[in-house]
Amino acid sequence: MRRSFVLLAVLIAAAAAGCKSDGTAAELGEIAIVLDPTGASVQAGVTGLPVTATLTRSGGFTGEVQFAVTGSPAGVTAVVSDESTVGPVTTATVTLSIGAAVPAASYTLVVTGTGTGVTPATANFALTVTTPVVR
Repeated sequence: MRRSFVLLAVLIAAAAAGCKSDGTAAELGEIAIVLDPTGASVQAGVTGLPVTATLTRSGGFTGEVQFAVTGSPAGVTAVVSDESTVGPVTTATVTLSIGAAVPAASYTLVVTGTGTGVTPATANFALTVTTPVVR
């Protein structure tokens, strides 16, 4: 019987420490990410295209977050800068530069927000690269 009380005490302590009954860490809330704009059509060779990434925390998560951009084709760079946090919201500017040799096509770039203890959040940016007009 004493063993049952010890087991019960361990389970209660694990729950209080943020663990699920299966021993894995409990999530500490959620994050969501939104882009503005969600896409653009630009000519190859354009630099300095700004996209605002807004990440919102909920469910008790108050930790730091990081942004990353994946899916960029060769010749397209994405730089994350100007991160600012006010309350549960963090904004950042993602500046895209499209090299002159990037083939005309549609591309999907993925902006990901991550934080310790929460599931990553993603948002897609639809980039359409067109051929520059020769005059």
